[in-house]
Amino acid sequence: MSNKKKIFSISMVKNEMDIIESFVRYNTNVFDGMIIMDNGSTDDTLKILNLLAEEGLPIVVIEDAEKGFDKVKKFYQLSRIAVDEYMADIIVPIDADEFLISTEGGNPREILEKLKAPSYYVIDWKTYVPDFKNHDEQFIPAKITQCRDRSAEKLQKVIVPGKLVTDYGVKIARGSHRIISPHKYEGKLKKQYNPDLLMAHFPIRSREQTISKISIGWINALSSPERKKGQSFHWEKIFNSIKANQEIKNEDLTTFASEYSLEDHQIGDGIKLIKDPMDLSFCNDITIKYTPDKLNPISNLLEACEELSKDYVELKKERISHEKRKSKGKLTTSEYIKENEVVYRDLEEIKYVFCKKEGSDKLIISFPGFTDKIGTFKYSYVRTLKDVNAHRLFILDDFGTRGSYLLGKGREFTVEKTVLSLIDTLLEKYEIKKENVILQGSSKGGWIALYYGIKHHFGHVIAGGPQTKMGRFLVIDEVNLPANGKVPLSSKVNVADYISGGHEDEDIEYLDSLLYDLINKVPPEDFPEIFIHVGKEDFHYPHHVLPFTRRLDEVGAYYQLDLEDYDAHNDVAVYYPEYLIKTLASIDSSLVDGDINDLSTQNSIFQAKIYEMEYNMGRNRSLTNRIISRFPSLFIILNRKNQGIKNTLINLKGYRAIKRNQLFDTGYYLNSYSDVRRSGADPLLHYLYSGYKEGRNPSPTFDGNDYLHKHGDVLKAEMNPLLHFALYGIKEERVKKQKTTDTQVYRQLDDGALGGVIRADDFPVPTLAGWFVKIGDNSPREAVLKIDNHHIVDVICDAIDSDVEPTNPIQGHGFQVPIPYYFLDGRIHQIELHDKLTGEMIAQDKVKLVQNRSYTDFSGYLSNSIVSPMVNVPFREQDKRCFAVMENVARKLQSAALKMENHPLVSVVMYVKNNEANLKSTVESVLNQTYPSIELIIIDDASTDDSGKILEKINGKNISIISNESYHGVSRSRNMAVSSAHGEYIAYLDPGNTWDQNYILTMVGAFQELSDADALYCGQLLFKEEEQHPYAVRFGSLNRSLLKNRNYMDINAFCHTKDVSQRLGGFNEKPDHLAQWDWFVKVAESGQVYSVPVVLSSSFNEPYNLQDKSPNTLESRESQGEEHGSIPDPGSTPEIHKGVSIVIPSYESLNDIRECVESILQVGAGKKLEIVVVDNASSGPVVEYLSGLKDEGKIKLILNHVNYGFTYAVNQGIEIAESGNDIVILNNDAVVTPGAIGNMQEAAYKLPECGLVVPQQVLPGGSMNINQHVPYANPHKECDVNTSGLFKNIIKVPLFHDGRVLELNFAPFFCAYIRRDVLDNSGGLDAEFGRHYRSDRIFCSYIRHIMKLKIYHVSDALVYHKEQQSTKVLKKESEADYDIMFKKNQWNKELAEELGYKTPLWDF
Repeated sequence: MSNKKKIFSISMVKNEMDIIESFVRYNTNVFDGMIIMDNGSTDDTLKILNLLAEEGLPIVVIEDAEKGFDKVKKFYQLSRIAVDEYMADIIVPIDADEFLISTEGGNPREILEKLKAPSYYVIDWKTYVPDFKNHDEQFIPAKITQCRDRSAEKLQKVIVPGKLVTDYGVKIARGSHRIISPHKYEGKLKKQYNPDLLMAHFPIRSREQTISKISIGWINALSSPERKKGQSFHWEKIFNSIKANQEIKNEDLTTFASEYSLEDHQIGDGIKLIKDPMDLSFCNDITIKYTPDKLNPISNLLEACEELSKDYVELKKERISHEKRKSKGKLTTSEYIKENEVVYRDLEEIKYVFCKKEGSDKLIISFPGFTDKIGTFKYSYVRTLKDVNAHRLFILDDFGTRGSYLLGKGREFTVEKTVLSLIDTLLEKYEIKKENVILQGSSKGGWIALYYGIKHHFGHVIAGGPQTKMGRFLVIDEVNLPANGKVPLSSKVNVADYISGGHEDEDIEYLDSLLYDLINKVPPEDFPEIFIHVGKEDFHYPHHVLPFTRRLDEVGAYYQLDLEDYDAHNDVAVYYPEYLIKTLASIDSSLVDGDINDLSTQNSIFQAKIYEMEYNMGRNRSLTNRIISRFPSLFIILNRKNQGIKNTLINLKGYRAIKRNQLFDTGYYLNSYSDVRRSGADPLLHYLYSGYKEGRNPSPTFDGNDYLHKHGDVLKAEMNPLLHFALYGIKEERVKKQKTTDTQVYRQLDDGALGGVIRADDFPVPTLAGWFVKIGDNSPREAVLKIDNHHIVDVICDAIDSDVEPTNPIQGHGFQVPIPYYFLDGRIHQIELHDKLTGEMIAQDKVKLVQNRSYTDFSGYLSNSIVSPMVNVPFREQDKRCFAVMENVARKLQSAALKMENHPLVSVVMYVKNNEANLKSTVESVLNQTYPSIELIIIDDASTDDSGKILEKINGKNISIISNESYHGVSRSRNMAVSSAHGEYIAYLDPGNTWDQNYILTMVGAFQELSDADALYCGQLLFKEEEQHPYAVRFGSLNRSLLKNRNYMDINAFCHTKDVSQRLGGFNEKPDHLAQWDWFVKVAESGQVYSVPVVLSSSFNEPYNLQDKSPNTLESRESQGEEHGSIPDPGSTPEIHKGVSIVIPSYESLNDIRECVESILQVGAGKKLEIVVVDNASSGPVVEYLSGLKDEGKIKLILNHVNYGFTYAVNQGIEIAESGNDIVILNNDAVVTPGAIGNMQEAAYKLPECGLVVPQQVLPGGSMNINQHVPYANPHKECDVNTSGLFKNIIKVPLFHDGRVLELNFAPFFCAYIRRDVLDNSGGLDAEFGRHYRSDRIFCSYIRHIMKLKIYHVSDALVYHKEQQSTKVLKKESEADYDIMFKKNQWNKELAEELGYKTPLWDF
């Protein structure tokens, strides 16, 4: 078997009839075959080629007349033909005027045989020049025997082994002077210079051919918009002679030929010509048979003019179309740039586009990234920022071959200085402050934005996937860095050469330092607000972004980091635009018109189109996946064993129906489900076989679960909803079928039958709601509610629904139960209603359970966490943004801890009881902590599994193990461990939980920041068992009332000083699971606890004990049967130093007003406390009771003859209150606790800019309103509702919150403390426009926005709210009065005239 290599040439030719025969006859002596593509020749070139092929010469002739072709693409096609069809080992790209020769003579094939992959080879040109004398010889190499001195040759040609095409995807660049390889192989393919081969080049061959070439060449040069001044001047001289019909001398043609393709500096004093004929001795038959004697230069010229005329017509049409689009404001981005590009001249010339926005005081500067091609430059994000409400400046970086990072050449910052001059000019012209300048860019543009933003103190920087270590990025191919061996150079090394003057180690260090040195030089307070976006798996994240953010952490500079789920750096172009717009909106909402979600939707549609296009191109898809998509029917048939014959036939028919009706959106599916996208699977087949079972949707307009929900027969048949709809549903108009109403369900029940409905509601919190009855039996029945067959709760169905008419038969048989957070994961769940007595399932549904959240920034997140400390999956972008801020908070605290000279000892207590499964990983979590001073105390509470054996193998300098001989219980064991601890701080970690390696470091940093802290707690990631991703993040800024209502802390995220444990006595050792909750409450009430917004603890324990029947309240352990609402012992309370008048507007409800007044009288305070009651026409018993109190001197009293409503009565009370007294407005159903008034007064005079103080407003357990205000709360347990998720009234939550004081934007006047000076300056409450309600909101808005004062919630003050009976009494006695006062909040005509009030036009 021969080892001889197969060597092929590839060529593209057009109108080369004078040389094409010489070219073929010579080179077929060298190559095994020649693949020649004729690109629309109009002379005899193609005819000659076909004649040569008929002779049997080894040439393949391909006709291709495509105009405006991409030569790289065409050459790659020819290369693939050579290797795929002819098994070429070596490929030589060669033009029709080129002949491959050996420097030593003889056949160059012998040298080609020695070439090996993976190297590619370059050889020198050798240009031959005619003497323009008459010759009879037609074989070109025999005719032209003089050549230029080789020292004049600068260009080289490449020779490529076929393996580089098949295995490495190598392409040949235009001119065949270099190769193009995929980025991942750049630097891996070795270039070798071969001095033994030359490419003989015959560009000029005869007088006629030269005149033709010059005429056409000069016309083409004139028509090229890229031609530079002075270029092709040699052509112009001879062309002018031709045009003037002057005689052209042979000397002029020889000069032109010898200087062909050379630049002025290469010509010098002239080109030396030498006699050096080619060796033709090895050639077989080089006799010319088909080449004409002479050329007709006019025919080629006329053809060129014809082509130019056609091009001119097309350009004219485009110009007319352009003008029309311009007049309508519909220019493309490139047209817009061309119309508006300007040059700014200073030290350098800077090209830029400035878009003015009338009325704006903000400027967005967009910096450019790299382009794919050398020598091409473009502006970035012009289209993305098109509709932003700010001035926009787009700057081009067209310096060098690939840009200069807008710095300058050779370490001279001339470009940077010019850019700054341009920016300063615009800032001055449009009166824009530096803090209102936003710099943005991605990749290279991100570096520029960070550099300019930090160095020159601009306001904001938004960077997408930036490089930060510029030197390494430009010089070293880091992505393909080998484990050992030679370091590959980056394709962008020439940029480093331009900026720094070289690419040695010193240059890399210099370029890397440009950005990082700024961090040390610029004070943190002068830093811009920095926003960074990057893909989690993008190479830039660990190698550029993380090192940079760590340095920011070290100096305490603020930034936000957004991580997205992608790995390719190029995908930043897909994800960054949406992030850019959202971030601009977060900086200033006025910058972006419309709903950000709408913009996100538009971006999602754009992304979906990209993914669909990539899918159709086969990107990242295996050969198997592509074959499956090509033959889907075959795939469905081959899966018949799993589906059965019947289902296989349905799948085949349904697949075709879905495709025919265009019911499946490929782009949407790929964009929505990244796991499918990454797998490369056929998306429609994925949906048909598994996607629908997982609750995925095939398009944005078809909800499969909703379809199943509406059509129970499809659900029962367990059929794919889209298949059913495609095959049957369309004909049956299934989409129009409506869900049966509650009343219809009831009417369908027979006498004595059980019936009901279960559904998932999302207001005020996600709940299971519905009704359950037995027809003919009006007594409430007990039901069991289940989710996914888990027993959730037993419930008595006796609730009254205010939205259901009293006469409705289901009224009084309802239920409403909060859904455990465990299930709020955005997935489809089965919910069921069962009869408790019989176990019969009454109703079921399949629903998507999701937690609704509306905050958009970190401030909103902290406020929301006060009342809702759980954030469930799926995590929104807004959630991720907040979590990223928490990561930044952690880094800030870690930096503080690292700067400590002495690191206090932290004792970690680990309680072990039969934890063999996860004990080792939990211990490792402690040992892996980065904090240097830790002792670990493990207490084994008489484990009966192998926990003891595992502990025997654990040893270390700072590890101690306590083994209980008998079971002590968790609380006693922890107290024992804490007593033996030597640390200043105590932390806990139980098996089943882990810490981030920086957990202790962060918490110690927090103790340093909060010197008065007795205890700290942070957030947790909550995991379901065996799942990779968390189902929720639990963190709540401290809410002391909610903590007593329902626990949201965890011992594994809780640290305290040892001192507080000794002071408060440690854990209560009663043997139950509420001891740690009791400990949290005890420390929060008697010590100083702060919430620390970081998430560094993970819990893998079962999150919700679905069948736990034990009471979920502290009282159930402390005092079973204790009277609800009993007033707690406040301990020491502040004295009342200044006079206070408590004004109580009252109507009916004798028991309420009696308990209210008595609670105030118990406070005491003597003459400093005054009670003023204004009664709104109550009945006799109430009036009699109040009159008696007045007679006893206990209250002041006003008895109104009509019900004036709340606000007017308050103003009446203030009128008769003691002059100079502060005012407390109080509902008549309030119960004041000792200390409440004193604490509110103290706050009113100590808190800065205080306008109003409100206490805890504690509703009794069982109130239907608790969850409206506090979604997380246990509704069966009392809770404060003055901090309200319903009102969204919490603002400015401190970063580290101790739960004592919060600023609100509004508080209802159930109980409110107002200083007399604030009241006098405010003008009082507005009864005219707020008869019964609204006046509290008007007053709150007035003192905040007009008086510039603040509203404070003080948790040390506690007032119980029994919830009014007055409203119900009024509704019962007078529907008309109830309607005008409570529903309309208006005055009737008679009372309005009596009081001199008007009814505004807007109040209708």
